[in-house]
Amino acid sequence: MYYLTDDPVLFPAIGSSIDGKTPDIKGQISGNGSAQYVVSDLNDYQNNALKDYFVCEVKNDTESYEEFWERLQNEVDRGEIIIGTYSTNHVFMIVPGGMIDVVDNTEIVESDNGTKSRIFKNKNYVSDPKIFEGDKWGYSFLNKGVENIYRVPRILECGVNVKSSNAPIYANMDYKGSKAIKWFKYIKNK
Repeated sequence: MYYLTDDPVLFPAIGSSIDGKTPDIKGQISGNGSAQYVVSDLNDYQNNALKDYFVCEVKNDTESYEEFWERLQNEVDRGEIIIGTYSTNHVFMIVPGGMIDVVDNTEIVESDNGTKSRIFKNKNYVSDPKIFEGDKWGYSFLNKGVENIYRVPRILECGVNVKSSNAPIYANMDYKGSKAIKWFKYIKNK
């Protein structure tokens, strides 16, 4: 975000350097600025310095999740910055490029005793996921009955197992988790 806005808001208040050589850049995030502090500070943005920088984006009652996410994706495609937080230490942002079609990289197999289980078509993806090889949680978006989701936001994902500047939201999160995301739009320079 710093490179897009020249605003160091998401840097730690104690300061940090991008390359280890430049002077410390000071922002508004508490602690050492790690993901857990970004999540905590954004989730409490109305009670800290971030209230002047972000607003929370919420799903309208009349929107499906796919419609909500498409609204957010369209805003980013028009130049807005939207950050997502999930759980206590997962931070990512929507990136321009339109919604991504959901891919189901799994299949249902039946064992000799009749038990059915879901397995990945690409076995290597389980231990070494690479976005260009498929998906990790796409099936959980497509198998919801009336809630099927066919397109999801495009995100910058820097998680433990997946790093991509062009990932579907399901690269590191299933359908249930995606519904718990809190979204924050950057408003400072508006």
